[in-house]
Amino acid sequence: MNIFEIELDRMQKRLKRLEEREIQNPDPTRLQSNKLLYQIEIEQRQAQLQALSEGKKFGVVWGLLGQSMGFIPADAGITIPQDAAMKYFDEVRTKGQVGDACDMSIVTWAQRDHVVVPEEKFSVIEPEPCTVQFLASLQYASREQKHNNRIIYYMDKGFEENEANLEHMTNQLHELIELIEKTYPDYKFDENKLGELQKFEEKALDHYKEIYEMLRHKPSPLGGFDAFIQTGAPFVPGIWPNPARAVEYAKAKRDEIAERIEKGIFAIPDEKARVVWTVTRPFFMDNFKPLQKWKIVVPLFYSGLADLRIPIPHKQYWGDRKLSPLEKEAARRLRGLWSGTGDAWVKPLMWICRDLGIDGIVNYCQRGATCTLGLKKLVEDTAEKELGIPTLQLEGAQWDTNYRDEKAITAQLEEFAQLILSRKGLL
Repeated sequence: MNIFEIELDRMQKRLKRLEEREIQNPDPTRLQSNKLLYQIEIEQRQAQLQALSEGKKFGVVWGLLGQSMGFIPADAGITIPQDAAMKYFDEVRTKGQVGDACDMSIVTWAQRDHVVVPEEKFSVIEPEPCTVQFLASLQYASREQKHNNRIIYYMDKGFEENEANLEHMTNQLHELIELIEKTYPDYKFDENKLGELQKFEEKALDHYKEIYEMLRHKPSPLGGFDAFIQTGAPFVPGIWPNPARAVEYAKAKRDEIAERIEKGIFAIPDEKARVVWTVTRPFFMDNFKPLQKWKIVVPLFYSGLADLRIPIPHKQYWGDRKLSPLEKEAARRLRGLWSGTGDAWVKPLMWICRDLGIDGIVNYCQRGATCTLGLKKLVEDTAEKELGIPTLQLEGAQWDTNYRDEKAITAQLEEFAQLILSRKGLL
């Protein structure tokens, strides 16, 4: 089976379980708009399968730029079952390959030896994700270049957001488009289409910023798994074949959260404290449950694309001039919490904690995630000095239970919960 067939089957089963649970054991604390998300993901996989049968091209360049050239988005957050992930870890280590990088870097590439993933002989390597994923992508593309004549375009990104780096990124996009059009003559860049797609993204992100503002409410209308779903693929229209559906989902979610506040429906009605969870989480367990036991909510998950959906104060360094659609795309690529300086990660996190009245930070120290592991002491010291709140440096992985298991993680979370409540005089 190819990856789209696998994901379609998985999402159809998930939607069926959700519908059955709504009838048999409804959970009033979970968002009903999640159902719409699963329906849209099913539509996405169906559209991808149809495009595959028609011989259309996938991927090549990520996001809105790719769609503006006629390419089909190849991914919207592929997931991997726990048992399959563990099998991939064993396989990678048996082959003598690096088995201690971050789980996402190990598993997603190991998966390609077992699952058909439609792709082209063209890779754009962008330093947008974390360092390890960037290097894993570069290693894979380099191997493919050597053995399968893959074309690789490396995109350079300046650390600072300023006019010089904006011009540099824009020039690279022009060069990239020219190379793609030469490689795939049937696919041409349409700047007007890019501008239209950007309007969808702006509408969706406006709704997510409204959702963020609702998180200031105590008790929080959002928490746990729903907070985790708030980030990542679902809110980026560039990964959907029909970007208008992403706006529809964002609006439905905003309306539902507003209604919850009006009706007094909250994640933890007798909320005693709140924490921000960072980086990623252990997918093999309910990591929110130990905190919920002590009436502590996680209203927000802080990760790589958080700066887009949160109204963090941001300098408009290009002044009052209107950016072209391609310049907007370049400015978007200059932003991001993963691939900048330490300040680009820590300062927005502190702003959020102050703005939402956060009482502690769970800094998930994902094994092998060098970019955030290198900043963990800076996060902890800054949070204590500027905000007077504690940070839990929680070591773990995403799928690999051999690294740290549920029992160890639960014990550490419960201890941290008690520390927070003690410092607030609630224990």
